[in-house]
Amino acid sequence: MLHHIVYISTAVRLMSFPELVELLDQARNKNEVLSISGLLLYKDRSFIQLIEGPSDSVRSLFTSIERDLRHTHVKILIDEPLEKRMFGDWSMGFVNVDNEVKDNPGFKDYFSGQESISTMGAEPTKALRLLQYFRSRS
Repeated sequence: MLHHIVYISTAVRLMSFPELVELLDQARNKNEVLSISGLLLYKDRSFIQLIEGPSDSVRSLFTSIERDLRHTHVKILIDEPLEKRMFGDWSMGFVNVDNEVKDNPGFKDYFSGQESISTMGAEPTKALRLLQYFRSRS
């Protein structure tokens, strides 16, 4: 049975590009072993991630993610069964949203003020739409 979890969290400090690359490499290696796919978005110190795959693997991975000392304030937005993978061909996609915001005036509005990744918790479907948007662009 497939399952997915979407969560948000806050990095303990601003992460450099090499640190983000290292994080992504670690995620992709682990996800390949666990048959996990998904997408990770990063902006400033905020993360939003969708992980999907076999239920046991998703739960095991998420337990590991919660314990990761590189971030804090982990909050699950969506935790439910899944009929079909949304990111099936991605071991872990990654977007540094800061770059997208610079190039897209619509994102500047979306991520400014009260509409930020860290405040998406009140509307989980907004987070899912954002992830799907980045999936559709690649």
